[in-house]
Amino acid sequence: MGQLRDRMVQDLRLAGYSQSTRRIYLLYATKFAQHFRRSPEILGEREIRRYFLHLLDERQLSHDAYRQAHSALKFLYTVTLKRPWDIPCLPRRRSPHPLPDVLSGSEVRRLLESIGNFDRFIQGKSSPESVRQVHLHNDWKVVSQSSSHFL
Repeated sequence: MGQLRDRMVQDLRLAGYSQSTRRIYLLYATKFAQHFRRSPEILGEREIRRYFLHLLDERQLSHDAYRQAHSALKFLYTVTLKRPWDIPCLPRRRSPHPLPDVLSGSEVRRLLESIGNFDRFIQGKSSPESVRQVHLHNDWKVVSQSSSHFL
């Protein structure tokens, strides 16, 4: 990549990217050029698309790594090479949305039992002191430790 790499280093510095981001962007730009054994200046949309499919299918890149590679090549083409990034067939991957943790039936039962007189608690007839005791109760600690994301 030679002169193109030097120009990209300068562009990344001028844009204020951190040292680690510059290193990662240069790594992905270099790997892209090495994959096709040609300069990115002569590669186009078809090669970019093939490269990302290669990263996903063969290299099994993680979601975050894919997004870094996408951003790196977009920077290379739009800033360093001053070419448009109109690649509608290459969307940026959406982040995964993990499901929330759900308490099991036994965890819910232990939680409710730890409150003591649950009916009085729900009806708002418990004193502030009894509410504080609920938070300090040992069963509460057991339930909250058994579920990492709790209520």
